[in-house]
Amino acid sequence: MTHKNPVVLLLFCLSMSTVWSQESNNLTGKPKTLTQCWDYLDKIFDDTSKYTFKTLPEDISTGRLHHGFGMWIRNNWGLWKNSDLKKSLLDSGFVHPDDMSAIILKSYHRHLNGLPLNIKEEAIKYRTFWQTAPQDGFSAPDLKRDHDSFTSVEELMKYFPIGDTIVVSVFAAFKKNYASSLRGIAIVKAHSTEKLIVRLISLEQKSRHKPDRQIGDEYEVSPINCSLIPPSNWKINGR
Repeated sequence: MTHKNPVVLLLFCLSMSTVWSQESNNLTGKPKTLTQCWDYLDKIFDDTSKYTFKTLPEDISTGRLHHGFGMWIRNNWGLWKNSDLKKSLLDSGFVHPDDMSAIILKSYHRHLNGLPLNIKEEAIKYRTFWQTAPQDGFSAPDLKRDHDSFTSVEELMKYFPIGDTIVVSVFAAFKKNYASSLRGIAIVKAHSTEKLIVRLISLEQKSRHKPDRQIGDEYEVSPINCSLIPPSNWKINGR
């Protein structure tokens, strides 16, 4: 199924990892080059999601989007077809749509952080993987070969210090046999072995949604499913 609205898909697919809410009324057409992809992502991501994506380690930021938003990119930007963007990425040495969406996200993370893109090196790494892949149907991200190093849970917890205010997603029943999520704000109260213990201090309200958490609840949540709140003076142009 192809989703036409990136904001709706982001809210649906990424509600368990980050919060996306910016309207994309100015988003028209489709990107044709890698650098144009960054302009589109700048419009799709709201400040919270953009700050979280930029601040968290590359493997975390890109990995948790690969199967949700990455699928939207592959379907809607023509990476399974013969789009101009696909042709551009083929010319750069990328052969599989999964790897194309991966380099779009990885390059955007590096772009936001002012880091070298290393596009040629990434293309060689992906091609080398496919030459030795055991079977079709897997891409480098699926087999944990998409990054040279990986962030441990202990390292990730440091991005969510005790006392910090963060964004969480709260499961909510909606209609029969359907569930959604609501945006919540929580304070980190403590760290357990691999979880954050948070206290919910505010919760988005939506008609007919029945959240399984209430304001004041304290509970455990995985840091991989939380987002950071940007400082009040933070501007993406001040990369």
